[in-house]
Amino acid sequence: MNTVDAQETGTAERLTEAAGERAKAYVDAGVSSLNVVSGKARQLTQRADDCVRENPWLAIGAAAGAGLLLGFLLRGRRDS
Repeated sequence: MNTVDAQETGTAERLTEAAGERAKAYVDAGVSSLNVVSGKARQLTQRADDCVRENPWLAIGAAAGAGLLLGFLLRGRRDS
């Protein structure tokens, strides 16, 4: 093997190692972001659950109203 081939091999190995380190950093950042978002989602879920337990009729009314509105929007206009 000549010196040019050895240099190219060394460069390729360094690039591969650098790419691997970058990929690991991106994965670590993604996992960290996922943990933050997951924690916030749990908090929001708990708050919504508490609100529904404290005001069940308000929750039922809001769900019924949203269902009616969605039904009217999806029904479309019918000319008869």
